[in-house]
Amino acid sequence: MKVTKPFCIDAELLGDLKNINASELVNSLLTEHLDGKNSLNIGKMKALLSKNLEKKKKLLHDIRDLRARIAIIEQKEAKILKISKQYPDYIFKLIDGCSSVMVFYANYRNDIKLKAYSWIELKKLYNNLKGGENNVQK
Repeated sequence: MKVTKPFCIDAELLGDLKNINASELVNSLLTEHLDGKNSLNIGKMKALLSKNLEKKKKLLHDIRDLRARIAIIEQKEAKILKISKQYPDYIFKLIDGCSSVMVFYANYRNDIKLKAYSWIELKKLYNNLKGGENNVQK
């Protein structure tokens, strides 16, 4: 909600006010003054410092958390990219369609293309992609 409040300014500043948003300027200056940024009150300044340090602490925690999550995602992507170069798309489509290792094993026993690879390799690939018992997720 906006309220009009008349106030006096110096005549030299009147020309400069035509070039800027005077309402925004007055609001920002009053907010700064009332928040204690320009205050000489040491109590307000200490409270503001404490508040800003708490914000900084939370922000640094969030940054560390984001960096850790990004590193985990990049490792997973690199691992998947490395794996995807070793096997044809056919195997990945088959794994995606299987609901368990046993279903995948049944497909392995009946598929000549899959028999070109060892079952242990394919089971490890399945567990890596589907998050099986050998893949610890964080």
